[in-house]
Amino acid sequence: MRYKDFLELLDKHNVTIQEIAQVLGYSKYSIQNNWKAKNEIPKLAETSLKIYIELLKAKKENQELKKRLQKKTSSQMILSSEIFAIAEAKCTNNNISLKEYISSLIVANI
Repeated sequence: MRYKDFLELLDKHNVTIQEIAQVLGYSKYSIQNNWKAKNEIPKLAETSLKIYIELLKAKKENQELKKRLQKKTSSQMILSSEIFAIAEAKCTNNNISLKEYISSLIVANI
């Protein structure tokens, strides 16, 4: 991998040279000076970088799933399971969020 490709990969995944230097065990200046001068990234560092980026992606997906699960759990705690199932089906059929559906029911009854 060339140094330019390395920088583009970091930029694409919002990772700084300082951050990756700590993760890979290099100094920021070593990366900036040596790798840039040689215009080549060591194979081990390249492999480690790709694994780190995959880990970041998995971590982000995990956080999103946790948020969804927490929202669903909090919604289920408020509604009984039967009512929640009906409301969730209506939401899916009408392509709206559960919050919007419940709000519309409340407003319609007021």
